Amino acid sequence: MNKNISFMISGSIFIFVSALYGMGTPQEIQKEDKELPIFYAHALKNDHTCLDTSISILKKYVHKDTKIFTSDIGFYGFAPEDAQAQEFANFVNNTPEFKDGFTVIGYSNGGIPTRLAIEEGLLEYPVVSYISIASPQRGVCHFPGTWDSEFDAKIKKYVPLKPLSIIEQLAHKVLYPLNDFPIVPSVVQIWNAPEQQAETTSGLISTNPFFEKLNNEGKQDSAALKRKHNLCTLAILHSIAASKDTMVDPWQSGRWDYPNKDASKIVPIEQSPIYENLGLKELGNNFSCTTIEGATHCSIHEDEQVIREQVVPYLGRESQRDIGGGKNNYEVADVALWRRCICCK
Repeated sequence: MNKNISFMISGSIFIFVSALYGMGTPQEIQKEDKELPIFYAHALKNDHTCLDTSISILKKYVHKDTKIFTSDIGFYGFAPEDAQAQEFANFVNNTPEFKDGFTVIGYSNGGIPTRLAIEEGLLEYPVVSYISIASPQRGVCHFPGTWDSEFDAKIKKYVPLKPLSIIEQLAHKVLYPLNDFPIVPSVVQIWNAPEQQAETTSGLISTNPFFEKLNNEGKQDSAALKRKHNLCTLAILHSIAASKDTMVDPWQSGRWDYPNKDASKIVPIEQSPIYENLGLKELGNNFSCTTIEGATHCSIHEDEQVIREQVVPYLGRESQRDIGGGKNNYEVADVALWRRCICCK
């Protein structure tokens, strides 16, 4: 594995976002003590260099000795998510700086294998904070950007168009069943068509095998309870979505919400079985989501105000855990308390 550790300087992009719960200035947020080490996971179709600008901005607001790690994972993110999770775990388990706890930041698809590694208990060192930026936490149900329209335009004169675009019709018939095979690329695994959801007494659940596991939507057996337990060991789980995201489609997947079966409305995470099955309800105020209005998939992680107000305050130091007026029941970042999760208290 390429253990590239990146400490990079570049420009930044500014958009307007509201201040977080009246948090103070960056100087007030930054403490004399350095933050926990950070692992920053890159996006699909990219390597670690796609984080250069974001890490450069982040370094402006953390202690100068805070270590920020990143690494090329999963053949530009296309490898199966399980393989990427193991590759991430191998990096972590061979990095002694993480032994007293660390923070995970996952941009785009980078938030998926990192969360899977946490849930599956692959990490020898404790994750205190998990922050996702425009990550498809519930999957995607449209191809990114203009792929649909461009493809449809080329074959429009040969195949009659239906309400669902041609490429998506094909994907539902060809790509989706591939999830039954043991080895599929990540771009197929995260395909989660609403009409493939199943009705249950507690709500809609995915029939995508990958999300059945990742989001505890399948049988609530001992493996599912283990995943819930492991996720509940987090002191902070914070997800950031971009309202103009056309890569994670629907963009609400970045904040854990998802369409209903006929895609007529977006169902809030609190109304999904995942909310309880995965332990998000147990996390309480430790679990939070925010939407950055006007941000796009490719701009959100390089926006300085987003980094300053939606990332830095969640970096896992006890001195910074006064988010929401001090109402959160965060644990001290002490390895001795790891695995003493909320669901077991």
